[in-house]
Amino acid sequence: MFFYIYSIMKYLNNYKIYETLNSRGSKSLSEDEFDTILKKNCKVWLEGVNNKLYRSQRYMGPYVYTDARGTKRTSIENINIHIDLMDSLDCWSEYPKYSQAIIGISDNPLINYGSGDSMVYEIIPFDGMKIAVCPDSNIWSSFSKDCGRFGEYIYSLDSFLSEMKLDDDIYFQQPNKPRHLNVLRLKEVLISIGNIHKYCESKSITHYVINDFLRKIRAFSQREHIDEITGEDVYNVIENEMFNPDARRFKLDTYDRDFSIKTDRQIWCSGPVLLVNKNLVAKLRENI
Repeated sequence: MFFYIYSIMKYLNNYKIYETLNSRGSKSLSEDEFDTILKKNCKVWLEGVNNKLYRSQRYMGPYVYTDARGTKRTSIENINIHIDLMDSLDCWSEYPKYSQAIIGISDNPLINYGSGDSMVYEIIPFDGMKIAVCPDSNIWSSFSKDCGRFGEYIYSLDSFLSEMKLDDDIYFQQPNKPRHLNVLRLKEVLISIGNIHKYCESKSITHYVINDFLRKIRAFSQREHIDEITGEDVYNVIENEMFNPDARRFKLDTYDRDFSIKTDRQIWCSGPVLLVNKNLVAKLRENI
């Protein structure tokens, strides 16, 4: 962490910005500092792109620099299982790490997820940054069948693992911090279980409690009946269907002159961006 902060501070010192970044990798900028960084690193935005990106966050002044790499974000809910899977599964390896990301939405300046001291900012990514795009307006609905139910796969997987009494084997938790899933251990434990129903019988776990989740698994697997499903089946569906970016229709784009995504989609990126009060954008462009 020290090396990361040192590297970022060295980078910012090129613009004579010497204040320490906050815990989320952000700091307020003067208008002159903002203009200098903008003109050097954000030529794509200056030339114009098809989509505007916005986020609502705590007010930090009209101009902000943010780089969330090296920080750690947790979920808006008390479940972080999807973040841990996205950070750990190979199928997400090309994507920006969600746990170290700045979150936004495309073409919707009316967002207001914060409290009374929040500000809606336009996000200005540095040229060439990778932008991850959800298939829906929020990541929770994105992990469901056809984006139809908020958090469907997130909640059902979390409940299944809890009802299977696996929590102590697959989660790690530091004092006073959210628990996190050990994805490698999850794979090992599920494969070792074998047939789910037989495992439940051996542990006196009632079948009907987990059958709703197993029906979702059967819809993706080759099994005809839920009593045939194994722990390996469950893991394969988690990795290849429920939490797979291609199966869930996520998109990875590059912030360049061809950048174009659908309206009202949650996005995230990990790396340096500028934020500007959305009400100042028109004036800013007039002065360029």
